[in-house]
Amino acid sequence: PFHSEWVLECESSQKQAAEAMTGLLRQNPTITAVLCYNNVVATGAWFGLLRAGRQSGEDGVESYFEQRVALAAFADVPEAALDYMPLTWVTTPAREMGKSLADSMLRRLEEGTGETRNQIMPPRLVTRK
Repeated sequence: PFHSEWVLECESSQKQAAEAMTGLLRQNPTITAVLCYNNVVATGAWFGLLRAGRQSGEDGVESYFEQRVALAAFADVPEAALDYMPLTWVTTPAREMGKSLADSMLRRLEEGTGETRNQIMPPRLVTRK
């Protein structure tokens, strides 16, 4: 079930995300999955998981992370940059989106008018273990 008290807001900073994650897990130790809105917050949340794992008395940090909490995030970074953390990422084609928008703007400037159009650029799911 959804619990509004499990929804935390924090600035896009690793330090604040780590602190938020540590506090969340301290107050709600049964949470099994966390979704972050960007890669900076996800990285901080990951550090918070590590910190909570050390404090929890579990067998080890890796055991705590892999068995207790799944971490997922949205990221607008190249997939290769996501290799170092065991997270699930939803990446958006930010570069392609920017190029498409720039092309559309240039076309409107050259032609003087242009139709508004929708373009769907699907995200990709990237999993790391």
